[in-house]
Amino acid sequence: MSNIPSNIVIGGTDAIIGIKTFLTTYWQVGKIQQMWLKTYPPAGHSAAIIIRELQKKPSIIAFKYTDEDLKPIGRPNDRYNPKYFKIAHSIDGVNWKVLDNTVVDIVNKTVAVVDKIGGYYLLVNK
Repeated sequence: MSNIPSNIVIGGTDAIIGIKTFLTTYWQVGKIQQMWLKTYPPAGHSAAIIIRELQKKPSIIAFKYTDEDLKPIGRPNDRYNPKYFKIAHSIDGVNWKVLDNTVVDIVNKTVAVVDKIGGYYLLVNK
Protein backbone atom coordinates (compact mmCIF):
# COMPACT_ATOMS: atom_id res chain seq x y z
CA MET A 1 0.00 0.00 0.00
CA SER A 2 2.87 2.45 0.60
CA ASN A 3 3.74 2.69 -3.12
CA ILE A 4 0.72 4.92 -3.76
CA PRO A 5 1.11 8.69 -3.28
CA SER A 6 0.69 9.61 0.36
CA ASN A 7 -0.60 12.52 2.38
CA ILE A 8 1.94 14.87 3.91
CA VAL A 9 1.73 15.75 7.58
CA ILE A 10 3.86 18.58 8.97
CA GLY A 11 4.85 18.11 12.59
CA GLY A 12 7.15 19.33 15.32
CA THR A 13 8.60 22.74 15.98
CA ASP A 14 11.12 22.46 13.12
CA ALA A 15 8.44 21.61 10.52
CA ILE A 16 9.62 18.12 9.67
CA ILE A 17 7.73 16.17 7.03
CA GLY A 18 5.60 13.19 7.91
CA ILE A 19 4.33 10.90 5.16
CA LYS A 20 1.07 9.21 6.06
CA THR A 21 0.41 5.92 4.29
CA PHE A 22 -2.49 3.52 4.69
CA LEU A 23 -0.74 1.68 7.54
CA THR A 24 1.56 4.14 9.27
CA THR A 25 3.21 7.57 9.35
CA TYR A 26 6.88 7.90 8.40
CA TRP A 27 8.89 10.87 9.73
CA GLN A 28 11.69 12.74 8.01
CA VAL A 29 15.28 11.86 8.94
CA GLY A 30 17.86 14.35 7.65
CA LYS A 31 17.39 16.62 4.65
CA ILE A 32 15.45 16.27 1.41
CA GLN A 33 17.76 15.47 -1.52
CA GLN A 34 17.05 16.51 -5.09
CA MET A 35 18.53 14.14 -7.70
CA TRP A 36 18.54 14.26 -11.48
CA LEU A 37 20.93 12.76 -14.00
CA LYS A 38 22.35 15.76 -15.88
CA THR A 39 24.84 16.50 -18.58
CA TYR A 40 27.19 19.42 -17.99
CA PRO A 41 28.31 21.38 -21.07
CA PRO A 42 31.80 22.82 -21.56
CA ALA A 43 32.55 26.13 -19.86
CA GLY A 44 30.92 29.11 -21.53
CA HIS A 45 28.05 27.14 -23.05
CA SER A 46 24.41 26.67 -22.06
CA ALA A 47 23.30 25.34 -18.66
CA ALA A 48 23.19 21.70 -17.63
CA ILE A 49 20.24 19.68 -18.93
CA ILE A 50 18.46 16.64 -17.53
CA ILE A 51 19.25 13.50 -19.50
CA ARG A 52 15.71 12.24 -20.09
CA GLU A 53 16.65 8.80 -21.49
CA LEU A 54 18.66 7.95 -18.33
CA GLN A 55 15.81 9.01 -16.04
CA LYS A 56 13.90 5.91 -17.19
CA LYS A 57 16.58 3.39 -16.14
CA PRO A 58 16.84 2.01 -12.61
CA SER A 59 19.82 3.02 -10.50
CA ILE A 60 20.98 2.44 -6.94
CA ILE A 61 20.10 5.38 -4.70
CA ALA A 62 21.83 5.27 -1.31
CA PHE A 63 21.95 7.45 1.79
CA LYS A 64 24.46 7.30 4.61
CA TYR A 65 23.31 8.18 8.11
CA THR A 66 25.20 9.09 11.28
CA ASP A 67 24.47 8.51 14.95
CA GLU A 68 23.31 12.13 15.09
CA ASP A 69 20.62 11.37 12.47
CA LEU A 70 19.12 8.78 14.84
CA LYS A 71 17.94 11.56 17.17
CA PRO A 72 14.43 12.70 16.23
CA ILE A 73 14.14 16.48 15.92
CA GLY A 74 12.89 17.93 19.19
CA ARG A 75 13.34 14.62 21.07
CA PRO A 76 17.09 14.42 21.90
CA ASN A 77 16.66 11.57 24.40
CA ASP A 78 14.92 9.27 21.88
CA ARG A 79 16.51 7.32 19.03
CA TYR A 80 15.19 6.06 15.70
CA ASN A 81 15.74 2.38 15.05
CA PRO A 82 17.59 2.33 11.70
CA LYS A 83 16.22 -1.09 10.78
CA TYR A 84 12.92 0.71 10.06
CA PHE A 85 14.46 3.30 7.73
CA LYS A 86 12.93 3.66 4.27
CA ILE A 87 13.56 5.94 1.33
CA ALA A 88 10.64 8.06 0.12
CA HIS A 89 10.40 9.57 -3.37
CA SER A 90 8.54 12.48 -4.92
CA ILE A 91 8.70 13.92 -8.42
CA ASP A 92 7.13 17.23 -7.40
CA GLY A 93 7.96 17.50 -3.67
CA VAL A 94 4.25 17.31 -2.83
CA ASN A 95 3.10 13.74 -3.53
CA TRP A 96 5.37 11.19 -1.83
CA LYS A 97 5.63 7.42 -1.91
CA VAL A 98 7.58 5.22 0.50
CA LEU A 99 9.70 2.74 -1.44
CA ASP A 100 9.12 -0.75 -0.07
CA ASN A 101 12.24 -2.23 -1.71
CA THR A 102 14.50 -0.17 0.59
CA VAL A 103 17.43 -2.11 2.09
CA VAL A 104 19.17 -1.07 5.33
CA ASP A 105 22.80 -1.92 6.12
CA ILE A 106 23.16 -1.21 9.84
CA VAL A 107 26.87 -2.13 9.90
CA ASN A 108 27.84 0.45 7.26
CA LYS A 109 25.04 2.87 8.22
CA THR A 110 23.56 3.05 4.72
CA VAL A 111 20.06 2.83 3.29
CA ALA A 112 19.62 2.00 -0.40
CA VAL A 113 16.95 1.35 -3.00
CA VAL A 114 16.84 0.54 -6.71
CA ASP A 115 14.63 3.13 -8.41
CA LYS A 116 14.54 5.47 -11.39
CA ILE A 117 16.51 8.59 -10.51
CA GLY A 118 14.61 11.84 -10.82
CA GLY A 119 12.98 14.07 -8.28
CA TYR A 120 13.25 14.37 -4.52
CA TYR A 121 14.33 11.69 -2.06
CA LEU A 122 14.06 11.57 1.69
CA LEU A 123 15.15 9.15 4.39
CA VAL A 124 12.16 8.36 6.65
CA ASN A 125 11.43 6.29 9.76
CA LYS A 126 8.16 5.18 11.31
